[in-house]
Amino acid sequence: AMYHAVAPPMVARASGDRVGRGMSFQMAAGEMGRMLGPIIAVWAVSQFTLTGMWRMMFVGWVASILLVFRLKDIEFAHEKRASFTAAKSQLIRFFIPMAFYFLFVKFINSSISTFMPTYLTSQGYSLTNAGLMYAVLQAAGVAGALIFGTISDRIDKQKLLVIVVLLTAVAMGIFLLNQTEWLTIPLLILVGFFGISKTPILLSMVQEHFPNNRALANGIFMAINFAISPIQNLGIGAMGDRMGLHTTYIIATSISLLAIPAILMMPKIDKQEASIEA
Repeated sequence: AMYHAVAPPMVARASGDRVGRGMSFQMAAGEMGRMLGPIIAVWAVSQFTLTGMWRMMFVGWVASILLVFRLKDIEFAHEKRASFTAAKSQLIRFFIPMAFYFLFVKFINSSISTFMPTYLTSQGYSLTNAGLMYAVLQAAGVAGALIFGTISDRIDKQKLLVIVVLLTAVAMGIFLLNQTEWLTIPLLILVGFFGISKTPILLSMVQEHFPNNRALANGIFMAINFAISPIQNLGIGAMGDRMGLHTTYIIATSISLLAIPAILMMPKIDKQEASIEA
């Protein structure tokens, strides 16, 4: 949680006027971890059983230590800070619609990320195949994050976000209606490509709206994200147990479309003014 709060402002400061591209690199790297994670986890379970997976924690420790030494000498220019009082009005106008966006779109996000392996196994796929298919979905998310984050530097971010939300719902709807086994993986690729590509757009929006309060704004963004995510996960899990994941996914996909009005309510940024302030 601490990493997520401070890393995007660091990346944004290092990205210059290509904040969307910088966010897409960070997001793509994270999704690569999600892509490889299921494959490694399935391998670890097969080698050590579930109770023996503690051995894998040493890999994480080594990676963290290497990261510390790689980043310790990197310097980032500190932005001109504005007081919380001065930024309060803008923060409220931006993050209230953002909170409603998360409230609605997190249903489909949880369906795609947290519960997709469970859904695939409930459809008759083995644990290994479900893990591999989930890795394919995450790989598509890497491509989507890189492409849409970079595109967001050139076109209106709100319009792009609306388009991506719509395409995610369409891709998810076709996936749920699909009865042909060979189409499952291509449709998962579409779901991952559109469904996971929204975050770099959102991160770049936050950074561009608050050039003088990047860390504070990103902290609020992550706090809203982390607060809503477990609630939505519990909701999807409870609905899945009660009415089945397939029906739950249909409901979640429909609810996600309610995020579009919240996106349109977000204030637009004056890029010329923001560049002067930064």
